[in-house]
Amino acid sequence: MVMVIATLGYCLDLASKSMAFEHHRTMQGVFGESQPIELLDAGIATISLVREYNTGMAFGYLQDFSGVLGLLLLIRLVFLALLVWIVRCTAPDAHTQRISLAILIAGAVGNLSDNLFTYDSEHPNAVRDFLLISGQDWSFPAFNLADTWITIGGIWFLWTLYRPRRYTSKQA
Repeated sequence: MVMVIATLGYCLDLASKSMAFEHHRTMQGVFGESQPIELLDAGIATISLVREYNTGMAFGYLQDFSGVLGLLLLIRLVFLALLVWIVRCTAPDAHTQRISLAILIAGAVGNLSDNLFTYDSEHPNAVRDFLLISGQDWSFPAFNLADTWITIGGIWFLWTLYRPRRYTSKQA
């Protein structure tokens, strides 16, 4: 079950990045022209399609560090190995915990694969981000589906660890 969910999540991330970047190129032409493409204006916030490359960590941290790729690969591989180890240690009947870990793995593999296999001459080994949420005076950093998987999976996993347990009383 974990492998199926992780693989499905990874494939959705990969397809969404490819489709979003191709759609943006078709709509706007050369990178950077007329960014962003507004998808939804909800009044308080706007969701837009962008084409951004993140060569650093979350929110662009370590982007200007010269050895960032090696460090990112090491961090992401250690995190992935830790997730796999946690899955192996998780009880087989702990379904919600295993699903949350599968979603985390999908996100980790999605961003790791961008570092390893996405090549753009101006942004080699960068993670592709395509969603931007912004308001009148604020903007959240661009992100992708893998980032969403990591956020949802992480919150869900923590919830499974700390949620109140329901106990049933045994009747004689």
